[in-house]
Amino acid sequence: MSRTRFYFPCRRKSAFTLVEILVACAVAMLLMMVVLGVLSMTSRLWKDTSVKIQAFSDARAAFSRISQDLSQALLNSYWDYDTLPYPTKYERYSELQFLTCRMPQLGVAYTPAYYPTCGAFFQAPTGVTWAKNDYGNMPGLLNAYGYFIEFGSDQPDLPSFLPTTVPKRYRFRLKQWQMASEDFKLYSQTATANGKKFLGTDTLSWIKFTEPVPRTIAENVIALVVVPRAAEANGTVGEPMTANYFYNSRNDGSSALELAQKHQLPPTVEVVLVTMDETSARRVQGSSTTPPALVSPSLFTDPKDLERDIQTLLTGLDDQKIRYVVLRSIVSIRGAQWN
Repeated sequence: MSRTRFYFPCRRKSAFTLVEILVACAVAMLLMMVVLGVLSMTSRLWKDTSVKIQAFSDARAAFSRISQDLSQALLNSYWDYDTLPYPTKYERYSELQFLTCRMPQLGVAYTPAYYPTCGAFFQAPTGVTWAKNDYGNMPGLLNAYGYFIEFGSDQPDLPSFLPTTVPKRYRFRLKQWQMASEDFKLYSQTATANGKKFLGTDTLSWIKFTEPVPRTIAENVIALVVVPRAAEANGTVGEPMTANYFYNSRNDGSSALELAQKHQLPPTVEVVLVTMDETSARRVQGSSTTPPALVSPSLFTDPKDLERDIQTLLTGLDDQKIRYVVLRSIVSIRGAQWN
């Protein structure tokens, strides 16, 4: 008996060739590399932005504080006879003082290396007291203020319970010198002449950084520039009211420029703050205890060269790969309209 055999047509099975698999793997690897690159760039950008925001947050808060305090500066000026007992005219007087200057102009102790750029010293009715139970209901009490940059260690700012073996960090720091209302000693520095009170021949004697000790409000601030200016006109910034950043409301008015300052508040003040991040400060400072040469003493000597000086400073920071932020604003002093 014969067997019946069945024959089925041969079907070719479909599959990827080795070349196709290699091409697909290459495309997949390329896409993964692109995705990983985008994720890495996004992560790095997010990290840099977060670090930058965190590093400069103190500087922004300090800048806001300076602007707010400056806007409240006052002199309480008044009109009185020029001389007694034979007066010849009325003159403007004030027992208070508004002072901006480059820090070396305060004295030889304030060297440009350790006290770069400018400082501002004034009085404002902010009512800050330490003995709040006794003076808390008197918000209009006077306070003396000072803002400047100082280079040094962080030892004075460390808590007392930390051991002395904690390594010191040497940095540029923005300092606030604030005299509480109950410790206000400006009037104790006055003398009497022609029946009037005034600050005496040494108009800077009330500025004593030992009473009280200045406190740090922002680290790694390398430049503070304060330019008293005239009032804005037609939308343009007013002209500087000083030729060398020295504005003293207690001067003798011997020149036309000083006469415009005498017992007067400037209508506006331009404030420029330049700060760098901690990473750059750590790299530039290293383990040295001396200040790095970041701001040349030849800069910020004439307000007319302000734009050029700022650009020169920033170019130097760029050359050293230093990350920085520039904060700049025009502050209107409300008390100037009452002078």
